[in-house]
Amino acid sequence: MTTDLNVIRAYLVPRSNAFWKWSPDGEAIVGLDGHTIAFCRELELVLRRQLSTGLPPFGPIVLLLAACRDSWPEIAKAFGSFEELLGQLEVLAEMKSPGANGLAQSLRKSLASLNRIHELPDDLRQNADAKAELVAAALESVQERTTPELAAEIVAALDAGLAAELLEQEAEPSRTMASLFDDLKFFSGGLKGLDADALRLRLAIGLDRDVLPAEVVEPLARKVRKLLDRLKDDRELSGMVRLARNLMAIVHLPRPLDVPDEMPVGGVSDISQRGTLDRLLISELAQDDQTLMLRLAMNEALYLRRETPPANPPRGRVIVLDSGLRLWGVPRIFATSVALSLAALTEATINLSVLRPEADRLQPVDLTTRQGLIDHLKVLRPESHPARALGELNRHVSKLDGDIDTILITGDDVAADDEFRRELAEGNPEISFFITVSRGGEFRLMQRTVQGTTVLREAKLDLEKLLAPTTQPTTPLIDPQHLADRPAILRISPFPLGLPHHPSPQQSWWLQWPAAVLSVTNDRRLMFWDSPLRGALQLTDRLPSRQVVWSRGTVEDGRTQFIVGDTGRPRLWLITADLQRHDCEVAGLATTASPVRCICDHAGMLFVIHKRDIDLVDMYSGNRLQGHPIPSGFRWIHERFFRAPDAWYALSYDGSTARFEKVVSYNEFADWLRVIAMFDVKGVQGPVGLCRGDASLFFTADRKHIELKVLLHNVTRVRQIARDGRRVCVDYFIKDNRLELAKTAVINTSDQTVQGLSGNPRLALEPRLWEMVRPRNLRTHFRSVGRMAGALLLETVRGHVVALRFNRKDEGFTLEPLPSVDQFRLVMRAFSPLPATTPRVGYRLSVATFPDGSRVYLDSRGLLHLKSSDRQIPEATFVMHDEDAAGWCADGRMWGQPYFLGSTPSAPPHEIQESILTPFTSRLS
Repeated sequence: MTTDLNVIRAYLVPRSNAFWKWSPDGEAIVGLDGHTIAFCRELELVLRRQLSTGLPPFGPIVLLLAACRDSWPEIAKAFGSFEELLGQLEVLAEMKSPGANGLAQSLRKSLASLNRIHELPDDLRQNADAKAELVAAALESVQERTTPELAAEIVAALDAGLAAELLEQEAEPSRTMASLFDDLKFFSGGLKGLDADALRLRLAIGLDRDVLPAEVVEPLARKVRKLLDRLKDDRELSGMVRLARNLMAIVHLPRPLDVPDEMPVGGVSDISQRGTLDRLLISELAQDDQTLMLRLAMNEALYLRRETPPANPPRGRVIVLDSGLRLWGVPRIFATSVALSLAALTEATINLSVLRPEADRLQPVDLTTRQGLIDHLKVLRPESHPARALGELNRHVSKLDGDIDTILITGDDVAADDEFRRELAEGNPEISFFITVSRGGEFRLMQRTVQGTTVLREAKLDLEKLLAPTTQPTTPLIDPQHLADRPAILRISPFPLGLPHHPSPQQSWWLQWPAAVLSVTNDRRLMFWDSPLRGALQLTDRLPSRQVVWSRGTVEDGRTQFIVGDTGRPRLWLITADLQRHDCEVAGLATTASPVRCICDHAGMLFVIHKRDIDLVDMYSGNRLQGHPIPSGFRWIHERFFRAPDAWYALSYDGSTARFEKVVSYNEFADWLRVIAMFDVKGVQGPVGLCRGDASLFFTADRKHIELKVLLHNVTRVRQIARDGRRVCVDYFIKDNRLELAKTAVINTSDQTVQGLSGNPRLALEPRLWEMVRPRNLRTHFRSVGRMAGALLLETVRGHVVALRFNRKDEGFTLEPLPSVDQFRLVMRAFSPLPATTPRVGYRLSVATFPDGSRVYLDSRGLLHLKSSDRQIPEATFVMHDEDAAGWCADGRMWGQPYFLGSTPSAPPHEIQESILTPFTSRLS
């Protein structure tokens, strides 16, 4: 110990006029009346909490610890004539003595603060950790502190134990108020915000108030998409929403040449001694491990420094939505739907504004709220064309920075009006694009340049069908899917418990959200794994099929999509899963009757590939937009790729129809006939081809032919390709003693490495799935159920018996095997299967009914539901896990580990035993 003991003693020993002292053995602090204030070990923990900031004066700490004791009222009496002195100060204040009134009010406020500390719940006053946090919070603003070094010496001295004689007061304690006033002044601020909730939050996360999300300005495009989602079932506007979503497949403006790519590739400008590990020089990576770590630690390693990317000017988009007399009725709705689709497709980096012509002015239009849409549809201007107001457009655009795209949406008869065209040419407003709509459903997108007007997109929509009112299904008074005699948890949405299951690689896929897994079970449930620390969330139990045909690996506004069904009939459904609201929407996928070979997507359009033709299907509604024949000689290979006698082709969408784009031929790759597979790779520009023989890769974007780092021989077939294209499973042959042995390997297309494979290829193609999925085994097979004191007995199909009961040792519910079944035969009731409530539910329910009317339901998902004949006993559901039978009851309580409960706090399991399981089993005799 480097500090003089006298310095430590000066901090810990009370002054001669303090209201407390050390006990004779030096193990506790006591009041002058003998009541214990704090023990030495408890005090050490309180002081250790503040080592990093230094210790505040010792007197206020003792005063706070005294207020935490149940004996605080008796300790406060030792203050002597405190109230009498306050009265004297108030009398002096009345006599206008300087400072007396302020001192009296400050002291009363301090004492009131200590009394509030005494009124805190017991768990915040008596727990040592809570006391330490309470003292730190109450005195965190105190500037008068020791150094951190001296604080460590003081705590170490308390830990080692100081001799009692060193802690004795130098003189006999007196009852003067000077020391007490000095300590009370630290609480004159009233301990604002220090209540029970703030302390509990501080104990949990280290802060005394909730961390609120930052106010983020939401892009207008995202607001429009959310509005479209909300209005999809709106009685008045659902037709316009359907029309807008269909238009999103065709309303695409040309991408300007100066817009940077999503993944800009920059050069190297310098070498630095600072940077991220991915920018280390290759020569540094050639060092041995110890040398490299030493160079990193000493800041001697060299890094590449990327050149600063060019500053791109901001871009903007202005939509002028005509509201003249000629657009009254259906054209008004058509034009507004076009504006909605344009707004929804606008990138977040583009500043968007929507304007409406009124006389010679332009007024803003609100497309982000339902009321804003209705207000716009109500407006009727008498002008026959908007040319007068377009003069204002030049002034509006001149106030904006960067490049601006201006779009005018009007009727086809307005665009053909001679007067409008003449005034438009004379005024020469900055109109970049024209969009015209007609009452018959014709849509035309044109680009206006100095050379003239060019038609970019044309389409004809069935407005009568799209704008038809939504059929509102009648809701029966009794929902047959949720019968009253079934378990209560089946009526809860979203499902409250996290449930484990063993996912199938063919029916599971990875999501960037920022990391999650969706999986379809064999009993047609959609399960969402968003954390490896908990079970999967059940988003729905009513999928129409368990076979996953197509899926998206991306999430937009918390939503993702996939397709399930039978490709042979075909019967297909488009599922939209909302990962934030934990629900799903199911829509039938419209396609022709011939069997489906594959479903893929490109540029926001779904392609349903048949043997001789292709259906273009809207990704949002599932409606079939058009068909397209497959050219003669084209053979489908994989996803959107076809092989023809002259080249490889990729199916793409140009905004209006499907096209076959040539990907690789002799001109790009002389050995193109060796390419046996073509596929897209996430993060790589252009498709990638895999060659027969050595499995080398051909990158079509830059025409690079790259060999694998481990050469393969006699590669004849591509077995499977990962959904993101980053891994490919191939079959090849090796010679062993003049025999050819078939082998399987997985190729990583990102770094061209090779890994041998044995087992299911899908497990190696999707390794990230198993980083997120942590299944646990649940019990599902039981024959009968019975009771004994405070427990349920369950007979397995093999004749064994386990007891579901509260385990006091583990403080939870477990399934414990029992030695014999014969002694329980008379009290066992067999499970009988129940019919499904709806054909879409794939899990099974069985029920055992007891003489008193109580029921026990066995759920094939690994659940056991208890429904007592006594309505005073809440319904309960147990997860049938051997070591932790977590669960839920109808009064909202849940119990068990976070794996099953997530962030929901667990109720004490012994309370569940006393309030549910014991009374439930007692009625089964």
